[in-house]
Amino acid sequence: MFYLKISAGLFGLLSIINLTYGLKCPKISPCISPEDKSLRKEIDIAVKNHTVTVFSRTTCPFSKRVKAILRDNYHIKDLFIVEIDLHENMCGMLDCLNAESGIHTVPQVFVSGKFLGNHDIIKKLFESGLLDEILVDAKAI
Repeated sequence: MFYLKISAGLFGLLSIINLTYGLKCPKISPCISPEDKSLRKEIDIAVKNHTVTVFSRTTCPFSKRVKAILRDNYHIKDLFIVEIDLHENMCGMLDCLNAESGIHTVPQVFVSGKFLGNHDIIKKLFESGLLDEILVDAKAI
């Protein structure tokens, strides 16, 4: 028998199933391929037009922690947050982000147009003080 312990809720489970078995995420609008130009362009614009971009889910505890780290500890001049669960094609957005970062979950933080990390990486960078340096170098603070 196969057991999975999931604490990320239904969408986390669906993402794992999608990754493991190549199944479609059940949505009103079907999943799209990461090659979909309009969705990729939407992500590229968000990442390139803002110094710090966070792809997040409104209900994700890891996303909430990353947003709290950034908002509570820094005065970031250009912080842009994309709540992908409010997007019409969350599954496609995750697929495109995965193609860019190699990670199929949120949060995903981009600084100066480049992928910086997920929750674990951002937390470690913050605790070590390196996040301060990265944000200063990017002229984000």
